[in-house]
Amino acid sequence: MTPVLCHLLDLTGFRNYHRLALEPPTGGCLFIGPNGAGKSNLLEAIGLVSAGRGSNPSAGVELIRISQEGERADFARVRARVAVGDRLPQLLEMVVAPGDGGRVSRRAWIEGRMRPRRDLIGRLPLVQFEPRDLELVGGQPAARRRFANWAIGQADGEYVAALGDFERSRRQRNALLRELALGPGKDPDRLDYWDDLLDTHGGVLVRARAGWLEQMSTRAQSHFARLARGPESVSLEYRPALAELAPGSLAEALRRTRQREIAVGNTLIGPHRDDFRIHVDGRLAAQFASRGQQRLAVLCVKLALLDWLTEKIGQTPVLSLDEVFSELDPHHRNQLAEILPADAQLFLAAADRGLVPDSLVERCQPCALADGDVKPL
Repeated sequence: MTPVLCHLLDLTGFRNYHRLALEPPTGGCLFIGPNGAGKSNLLEAIGLVSAGRGSNPSAGVELIRISQEGERADFARVRARVAVGDRLPQLLEMVVAPGDGGRVSRRAWIEGRMRPRRDLIGRLPLVQFEPRDLELVGGQPAARRRFANWAIGQADGEYVAALGDFERSRRQRNALLRELALGPGKDPDRLDYWDDLLDTHGGVLVRARAGWLEQMSTRAQSHFARLARGPESVSLEYRPALAELAPGSLAEALRRTRQREIAVGNTLIGPHRDDFRIHVDGRLAAQFASRGQQRLAVLCVKLALLDWLTEKIGQTPVLSLDEVFSELDPHHRNQLAEILPADAQLFLAAADRGLVPDSLVERCQPCALADGDVKPL
């Protein structure tokens, strides 16, 4: 299996980094430093060029560096040169700049050409392990949808296209709903066109999600059986907003709820309301599992994604692990190190080098972080 490799990570004005250019070795890097040194920022930068957004979707202007004098930079830029299989290396770039009303603009470039941000997905296949992963258990459905969209999209270009088409159609339909709510004399049958479009594009999404979650559940249970110290089980349950997944079902449901949607000016049914749940021993993990069981279940979900993505793309994705080992006991640290693919390029962040298994330290280039600088050890 050929690994995906990031040959260059270049930051300008990103978080606490004024200017930084790294050329990671094949084995990857172990970033060591105290809390606040910028370890997580480096891993966030990798995620930004992989998904067109950071791991924190609400992060905006704070991505742009503030100098010691209190002045914010004009923009933040992250560039990565990535080699996937036998394809020529590509230069991927994300730029975040301040906009009007406290908002930010986000622009993507591939080989120097501006592209839609969604075009970045799949060009740097990545599996991230990070502290906020517990949102997959107890967070809002939107967090789980983002995870599913990014995970599936890394291996399925049709899914990415359908997601973009669905969201554009939904925005147009919502605008028409608000127009119809303004008064009598408007023809609600004009919604038929958009209902059918949402049904077509939404059908691609729900069928892909259903198949993905079924495969993920099987893989997660396999890892859980290996890592858990008891007979517990883990499973993933798809919770679609519309139970019927057959073609035409969404269009019919939208027509049934048309008057209510006109009243609120919003599309109330569809895959934009989907969810999935994680269960431990057949019970909802968010309510019944211990903190340790929740962490182990989420870890197994990420390992399942690693297996699934590797199989689908025929390459070993880049792996990013942010302070994961500090949350595990020595037994699980060593087991995780054994499971991670030997050929994967790793980017690890740790405040305590001693918590990282020796087998992983030997693979990576240790780097010390201080004052916005990275120095190989």
